[in-house]
Amino acid sequence: MVEDLEWIAFSKLHFTGREYPCREPGSSRIVGIPIPEYFFGDTGFDINHAKNPSDNVAEWLGGTGLDRGHLQLFSKISLIGRELIPHYWHTDEKLRYGLRNPPQHLNTVEEIWWLDRWLALQNTVKEHRLIPGSKVDVDWRFTLPSQISVNLEVKRVPSDCVRHARGRAFSALWFKKFCEEKVLPKFRTSEENEVNVLAISLFGELD
Repeated sequence: MVEDLEWIAFSKLHFTGREYPCREPGSSRIVGIPIPEYFFGDTGFDINHAKNPSDNVAEWLGGTGLDRGHLQLFSKISLIGRELIPHYWHTDEKLRYGLRNPPQHLNTVEEIWWLDRWLALQNTVKEHRLIPGSKVDVDWRFTLPSQISVNLEVKRVPSDCVRHARGRAFSALWFKKFCEEKVLPKFRTSEENEVNVLAISLFGELD
């Protein structure tokens, strides 16, 4: 992991091990659990940007996965990168830029994590353009042992933390609009032995 951090070469990087309150299993006692985290620059999220306790704008929130990363998760990403995409890991400058750029880092981490949800993927291609002449592409394209090709688009939705914090229901209308604007333009109709997949990472429970 140290080698990977040196390859990414963040302009700023420091580590913390602050304790987070957690209910002890089998009891009502609250204990502090140390969570190793790393700060890697300005992501645009900062708890100190809040104007008042009722702010509903996600950019004014902070925490793991918003303005900092979870070090244990990044250690897993290091292994996934080396094992699943060795032809990109430590060699692809666009991947390195995505990991090095603070506002994009956690999105790129999430894209790599989703790759590891598939078994025995082959012929992995990053940023594959499905529609000739289009300016947008899907995050990954790969083939499964069944010879089915998968076009994978990964969306991390940090604004969902507001829904979770405020106790709101997941909005089907919001999701429909989100897909129409952010997802569908990247896909074409699936061809034979091909499937389009949207992987979406939310910050709260599904209702």
